[in-house]
Amino acid sequence: MPELPEVETIRKQIETYLVGLTITSIEERPHKMFRGNPTELVGKKIIAARRFGKLLVIDFSDHVSLAIHLKMTGRLTLQEKDKPLPDHTHVIFHLLPLPSKEGAGVVGAKGEKEFVLIYSDYRRFGFLQIVPTDKVEQLPFIKKLGNEPLKDFTLQYFQTLCAKAKRPIKTLLMDQEKIAGIGNIYVSEALWLAKINPTKKANEVTTQELHTLFNAIESSLKEGIRRRGASDNSYRDLLGGKGTYQNFFKVYNRAGEKCSRCETSIERIIQAGRSTFFCPKCQG
Repeated sequence: MPELPEVETIRKQIETYLVGLTITSIEERPHKMFRGNPTELVGKKIIAARRFGKLLVIDFSDHVSLAIHLKMTGRLTLQEKDKPLPDHTHVIFHLLPLPSKEGAGVVGAKGEKEFVLIYSDYRRFGFLQIVPTDKVEQLPFIKKLGNEPLKDFTLQYFQTLCAKAKRPIKTLLMDQEKIAGIGNIYVSEALWLAKINPTKKANEVTTQELHTLFNAIESSLKEGIRRRGASDNSYRDLLGGKGTYQNFFKVYNRAGEKCSRCETSIERIIQAGRSTFFCPKCQG
């Protein structure tokens, strides 16, 4: 599932390539992915892109917005109109011809190519919801979100949160109603950086450990953003490119390999139905 760095990468690309462009028409494939009437977006100009945790919001002219959650396998792809559509395409947004942008690497020198923005989703868990712009932050999904790292996430908030929690620190960090945007990849990497066992109860993590973990969460997310996210079998950025953070994983998806810090074999366990990767020595 795309996490904060992956969605932030796409948000930035929308700001770069799509702001100022107008939706001329929309095609929906057999599986209806929209919540609301997609024709509300026809003729509207894209004016901004925002992110709330893992939720992407595209703002249009005339005070209408589109909330998009990619869930497990959703993708947004900007491509030339005449190219073959990605597998499992569900929505096609037709755009006015894109102007040429220096260094963009997307359009020709004359800016004459026609492009489409495509939403595809193999498992169809994602959604696209039309909402008035002034009502976006009232969406139930957003109202339930906890504080977000790199935004309104403070050490004091984190310490108070953990002090009240008797569950494992990893499952607490994965709870979007407590901390928004961070998921399995970045939680696993942050816990390794902080040398904290993922099964340790949150209220038993020491003050010093929490301070170290707080910094590790920010560090792993910033590194993920810098490397344009982590690409597995499903995630690609807006232009179809892969992120590179997966090339620098310390523990995630590396069960049986040696820890780069102590050379102990990395282990995999299941917590709350999700795989957890950790070093039993460094994080013991």
